[in-house]
Amino acid sequence: MAISRWFIVLLLTTKVFADSKVLSFDERVALAKRIEANPSAKQYFNETFYPAIGALGPEMQECLKQPKASTERFSLVADIDLAGRFINVDYQPKTATAGCFSWAVRGLTIKAPPTCDWVSLPIVIEMNVNP
Repeated sequence: MAISRWFIVLLLTTKVFADSKVLSFDERVALAKRIEANPSAKQYFNETFYPAIGALGPEMQECLKQPKASTERFSLVADIDLAGRFINVDYQPKTATAGCFSWAVRGLTIKAPPTCDWVSLPIVIEMNVNP
């Protein structure tokens, strides 16, 4: 019984909301792209976010060595919380490579985003895998 309660709490706390609505994967991608295109966000993305993601190259190379690895393009959405942690990570399509990379992203902590209208900063990473 305690395990199922823990599982329900986990599900409730990992959903992403906007205007009291759970967002779909595609809605999260669109929201992240809108925020990233905002001129006031460019400095944070250019100086902090992009270099941090670029530094995950070795992790991606390791993901490509895993069983069932593929070079299929994938999209990953997440939020960067006010402590600089990547939370609410999801990806599509559900490939082994995308799943592996999502674990690398979950372990990443970067400079916290500037204070904004969101509790966390929605982001999207669209990966074209070139081994």
